Amino acid sequence: MFNTEGGFNSTVPPNEKPVAVLGSDVSEIVADSQVTLDFSGSYDSDGTIETYTITQTDGDAVVLSGTGDTREYTAPKEDYAQDLVFKLIVKDDAGDSSEPVYITHSILAYVPIVPTIAASFSGTLTDGGTFTPTVEGDKYTSIAWTCTSGQSPTFDTATELLPDITVNEAGEHTFRVTATSVDGETAFSEFTVLVAALPAENTPPTANAGTDQSVAAGVTVQLDASSSTPGTNPIASYEWTQTAGDTVALEDETTATPTFESPVTTTAQRVSFDVIAIDTDGNRSAAAAVHIDVAAFETSALLKLLDTRRWELHHDGTVQAFEGRANREAFRFKLIPDDGVLNDADGFFRFDQPGIDSVEVLSSTSSSVSSTDDPDMIREVVIAARTGDLKGEDPNNLELTFVLYVTGDSDGLVMTASEMVPYQSASYFRR
Repeated sequence: MFNTEGGFNSTVPPNEKPVAVLGSDVSEIVADSQVTLDFSGSYDSDGTIETYTITQTDGDAVVLSGTGDTREYTAPKEDYAQDLVFKLIVKDDAGDSSEPVYITHSILAYVPIVPTIAASFSGTLTDGGTFTPTVEGDKYTSIAWTCTSGQSPTFDTATELLPDITVNEAGEHTFRVTATSVDGETAFSEFTVLVAALPAENTPPTANAGTDQSVAAGVTVQLDASSSTPGTNPIASYEWTQTAGDTVALEDETTATPTFESPVTTTAQRVSFDVIAIDTDGNRSAAAAVHIDVAAFETSALLKLLDTRRWELHHDGTVQAFEGRANREAFRFKLIPDDGVLNDADGFFRFDQPGIDSVEVLSSTSSSVSSTDDPDMIREVVIAARTGDLKGEDPNNLELTFVLYVTGDSDGLVMTASEMVPYQSASYFRR
């Protein structure tokens, strides 16, 4: 249009305000969920939208994040329902603002997550056994195992769903597993396991062979295992075994206190034994050892001992001698008292014991027989003298004298002679 002043008159149309669009109200929003506010539907018919201003006008405050035409927030996590109201104003490139619009988000009350757990065990156990329970669980973030009945079993892990559990005593065990959710809500399950005791162990006895001893030669020694202790069953017998030294004969060798005669030798020695205790069920102990140190036999001591004792001669009462013939007559002696020397079971003196050198039988100063010349003359407790080799002053009778020689002594010990005991006479038969 041309005006009166010779120009054109231009009319600029007025700016149209932008329109803010937030959409419809939203209901039943789950607490603690992520929520998006979308106002991308806002518009400006004659320009562009430059800014979006959105504010919360009601409800528990939330933090809005994001830029442009959307915002996000986390729905409040409360145990009550509530409405959150938001206001949106947009501004266009001409600087005009829209009318405000409102939107309501209805947030549900928060329902905590409650875990579920169920545990059981149906097997049988004995003390020391290990088992893995049967367990099913859901909505948990942590697990905790305990024994609530007072025992102290071992868990290979007490914070896993399926632990290996080792029991260490008999009795009824109650186990509890507790599941905890992300919200701290808990649930538990319990089950009971009956643990049987181990069968009674059949413990063998423990042998005790007694204390070591030091003894003289030729004495009675008593071993003593009476301090042995029974195991499950009483001790029924003992088994003694000699492991060192000259062989000896044990009397009452299946008892706790057998005896033996210590060896008689001119050198000291150690005699050792092992003993095993055996109970009524045949269980055997480990072997226990005892050592007996036996002193050397001293021939000088033997000579002194024999010189103070009395001898008693034994024969069959019909001693005969046949001149020039090799007949033998047997003589035995008892020493009274007889301790300190070796004797046989009947108490007769053993001429073959250590320290005895030889025996001589005399019928006169010029007629004798000796074990030095006749090794067969000494037969343990018997002097088997060749009486036919003897000659006496009496043509019809022999008067016998017995002389014992101890090692190292050349004088000899008269065992019986006419001036000590009645004559030992023999019927003498000449050729």
